Amino acid sequence: MDFDAKDKIVKFFGTDKKELTKDEFLKMIQGKKYSFELKEAAEDKAEVELKYDEDGNLIIVYPVDVVITEVAKVTFTNTEKPEEPEEPPTPETKTITVRVNKVWQALGKTRDIQVELYINGEASGKILTLNAANGWSASFTNLDLEDESGRRYTYTVREVGEKDNIYNIDDRKFEVSYSGEMYKGFTILNKEVPPEEPEEPEEPEEEEPEEPHEPEEENEKPKDKNRLPKTGVTEDALGIFLGLMILLGLVYIKKKFIVEKSK
Repeated sequence: MDFDAKDKIVKFFGTDKKELTKDEFLKMIQGKKYSFELKEAAEDKAEVELKYDEDGNLIIVYPVDVVITEVAKVTFTNTEKPEEPEEPPTPETKTITVRVNKVWQALGKTRDIQVELYINGEASGKILTLNAANGWSASFTNLDLEDESGRRYTYTVREVGEKDNIYNIDDRKFEVSYSGEMYKGFTILNKEVPPEEPEEPEEPEEEEPEEPHEPEEENEKPKDKNRLPKTGVTEDALGIFLGLMILLGLVYIKKKFIVEKSK
């Protein structure tokens, strides 16, 4: 079993919290059944420790920035019967542990989710359940690093029930995003999309009443109510009167002229 933390030195501790060498640590877990548990990474150290759970099972607790590679070696010895050919040794098998963390950005309660492991882009059928009980973190263990031809597998994960990066809890919608890679582990973030507020109906615009049009002034001035209508009689009488006056004036002048002439 190898432990890699890049720029950090990995330190080992037993169940009694005493520091151990790597060989002492591996000797303590040799031949025993154990499981893995993740813990938060520290900036300046990488500590791997052993502990027992309530049932007495051995647990290897390691930070998220430590990559554990398990290497299983199996050798065969000659059988007592010389006539049987020796079986070829089984080649070294390298395995990897892929851890998955779940992060919620929710406006309400959440519920258990399932995560499926994908191998070279194909669903493997291997599924983990993440919930509050396991701290929203679990691992796919004992995964082969390479196939029989020595080509490395590519492991990815996907949340069960997610479609086009959208996951629904009843009528609530979550945007799903993935980060990380198979050696350092994956983090799945579910961010809740706030519900859309119903649009308020638009109030109809009040139309301003049109101002009444002022009647156009008539070009002709109103007739004087006290003015009598023209009948033509007055104009004829005036003409006759003037004619008589002129005639009388001529008669007077003529008589005067005759009188003066007779003197």
